[in-house]
Amino acid sequence: MTDTEYKDTLLKYLAQYINAVRRRRSLEHRLRAICREMDMPIGGIHYSPVNSSSGGISSGSAAFTLRKSEIESRIAEQKRQAEADILSVMDILDYLDPNSEGRQILEYKYIDGFTWFVISKKMYLSRPQCFRKRDKALANLLEYKRVQKILEDYAAQKQAPGV
Repeated sequence: MTDTEYKDTLLKYLAQYINAVRRRRSLEHRLRAICREMDMPIGGIHYSPVNSSSGGISSGSAAFTLRKSEIESRIAEQKRQAEADILSVMDILDYLDPNSEGRQILEYKYIDGFTWFVISKKMYLSRPQCFRKRDKALANLLEYKRVQKILEDYAAQKQAPGV
């Protein structure tokens, strides 16, 4: 891998936790929407007090229930993935000095999910200064052979078919 490829792979590797959290939040939003839909009366305007149902579950409510169950399973899987991802990201960040500004910037960005605007305000730095400190921290991480090996394995895994 070239230096640029290592840096790009490292950025993707660090972003995997926050991406997993975003996917989980999206699924939770979808689940809430389905639950709201299930709680709303179907055809409330044309309500008839006479039960004309054949006694079975309507295909609409069954579909909602199955969809809800599927999304709940996906949320649980996404939570497990996020837990694994944060451990991976923190393992990489442990190579940096715990008190360094670069590490703090990387944690704000890739663990807390803050925007660059928020990071620059929290760090009392301009955005370009934040980018320079981030790039210096990334360069420090890439000096470690173990980090390079992790990134090579990660890139190979992402290129494997079915992933």
